[in-house]
Amino acid sequence: MKFNSLVACVASLALSAGCAAEADLDPGESVEALGEAACGTVGGYPYAGASANGATQLIGANPFCSTAVTAATSPSASYTNAGCANQFVSEVRGTSGRALTASVSWAGPALTTQGTCETSVMGVALYRRSLFGGWSKVGQTHLAGRWVPASTGGFQIPAHCEFVRPAGEPSLPSLPAGHGYNAVRAVGYGLMLFVPQRVRLGVSYGTGPC
Repeated sequence: MKFNSLVACVASLALSAGCAAEADLDPGESVEALGEAACGTVGGYPYAGASANGATQLIGANPFCSTAVTAATSPSASYTNAGCANQFVSEVRGTSGRALTASVSWAGPALTTQGTCETSVMGVALYRRSLFGGWSKVGQTHLAGRWVPASTGGFQIPAHCEFVRPAGEPSLPSLPAGHGYNAVRAVGYGLMLFVPQRVRLGVSYGTGPC
């Protein structure tokens, strides 16, 4: 299955029949469904919507010589919000001045076969909230499952699934140090064979190895 057609169907949230698996579609033309404008304001501030649909938390302390993640995991795959359909909202507060990058990871069933891996996709959009209360979108991207066969060399690595950005997809959205946004929202979803899956969304931060 081509990633382009998968993203095009995912982005339009066409979870039922009608997506042509081999259609040569451009995902850039159909990503509007990821991170609708209402995702920045849904549930009020702090986020007060249903826990099945989102969560809010304070960013953790900046780690020394490493990186850390503040994130929330969707309790089920039934997440949706009015005006932000079929997406989980993970709000992180206390972010003013902190360099950070959107984080998205798979929290659904383990992808232990090539078939399930290569028909899985995640999407994430990042929003920022100014001290005056306005929300704006930073950016968005998609990740697709790629099957990695077991290694045959001296250092044995078992076969596994990893998520990568296909060619042409933007990097994970981020904010540089020194910005004035006191909260962000990582908003997104996971799909396997067009069926929603649990995801873990938030932000990563820190200086990395010293």
